Amino acid sequence: MAQTPAKRIEEVLPSPQLLAHYKTRIEEFEAERDELLRAVARCAVQSEDLHRLEWENRKRADEVRELQQALSDAQQFLFEERQRLLALQAENDELKLQELDDRKRMQHLLAMTQPLEQQITYRGDGLPAASTLPAAGAAGAGQQPGQAGGGGGNVMRTVFLPTANADALLLKIESLQAQLNEQRALSEERVEALLVDRKVRQQEEERHRANFLVQIEALSTKVTQLEDTLRQTTKDYIEARRARQDAEARAAAAEAQMHREVDAARADSVRERRAAKQEARDAAAVAEARMREYVDRFREQVRAREEELTNLASLHASTKAAADKRIADLEARASRLQDSNRQLEQRRQLEVDGWGADVTLLRKQLAAVDRKLTQMRLIDRLEDDERLDTLLDQLQKKAPSVPAAAAGKDARGRRPRRHGDDGGSSQAGGEGDAGDDDASATMSSGIHSVKSQLAAEMRAVRRQLDELDARAGAKAERAGVAPRAANYGRLARGFGT
Repeated sequence: MAQTPAKRIEEVLPSPQLLAHYKTRIEEFEAERDELLRAVARCAVQSEDLHRLEWENRKRADEVRELQQALSDAQQFLFEERQRLLALQAENDELKLQELDDRKRMQHLLAMTQPLEQQITYRGDGLPAASTLPAAGAAGAGQQPGQAGGGGGNVMRTVFLPTANADALLLKIESLQAQLNEQRALSEERVEALLVDRKVRQQEEERHRANFLVQIEALSTKVTQLEDTLRQTTKDYIEARRARQDAEARAAAAEAQMHREVDAARADSVRERRAAKQEARDAAAVAEARMREYVDRFREQVRAREEELTNLASLHASTKAAADKRIADLEARASRLQDSNRQLEQRRQLEVDGWGADVTLLRKQLAAVDRKLTQMRLIDRLEDDERLDTLLDQLQKKAPSVPAAAAGKDARGRRPRRHGDDGGSSQAGGEGDAGDDDASATMSSGIHSVKSQLAAEMRAVRRQLDELDARAGAKAERAGVAPRAANYGRLARGFGT
């Protein structure tokens, strides 16, 4: 039983090259199909646009045709309305003429009943056939023309000639002439509008005829192209069918060749499988031996690592104990340093308070010295002893008492040390004591420098006071006045304190 080509192809073992080839062919086919679909879509879009434009063009043409028809109807309606207007104007003219005739008759009747003035009217080319004369009275209103009556007022009579309706006829003729002119103008306009409409319609028909001719030519060309395309397509189809048949024949031959190659490859694959199985068994034996060797090595390495971990654990425990001990020592030392810093801070605060008290005392002493100098200057300037004594007593009363020395100082001008300063400094570490001693030494040196400057100024002031005292004493001895010497002595004693 012969196998079908599909079954024979299924039996062929697929190779990577064959799969890659067919995959490439499929991708090319997909790309070509997508390109064709895009081209068809573009053609569809162009066809839709063309159809839409043709539909809009046809719609606009219908609208133009409707507008032209509406324009013609509007012109016809306009002419009808103008004709109706002319008829109304003619009727209006007739009514005006009738009104004029009625008015003249009314005037004639009024003139016959009560004429007020003489009126002579000439009609035609000849002389008047009658004249109007005043009547004799109201009773003679019906007398013949030319007769005179007696008594009463003058009565005016109007004589109508046979051509009395000439004005009305003339007006009617003029009205008819105007209507005729208007009718003639309307007819001319209507004829001109009809001619223009006829010309427009002819142009429209010519344009439609030209468009139809162009469309006929385009359709004829399109039919010719379609016939050529159909002929070429039929030819291509026949050639493609023949090529397909040739390709099928070549594919059948290639398939037979491939089938033979597959049989040969299958036999080779059987041999290769047997050889591969033998090689796999040999490789498995070698791998098993090497695996046992590696397992032994790994066990020895694990044993060595376990011993190393035990040693590291003991070393870690000893290191941790030493570190805990050092941490405890450092914490104790940190607490001692904190206590020492606290005591040093208290000591520094006490020294600052003492230094402030010393500065206050020195300022008060300087104020006292300033007052003493003022007294000395007053003694030098004033000669009147009583006045001088009065001023000195006033200054002495105003001056506050200056303490001799600070209560908390010793004989050398230093503050006594607080209880716990020595103990705190002895308990602190060497590094903390050195830093605190440097800070206290810096502060003490600053205080001593200020004190030395103030002491030098005090000594200079004392020398000036001694000189002033000597001068005052010499002056008092020359003048023979005892109280002033007493005052100088009191000032010197006050400054000495």
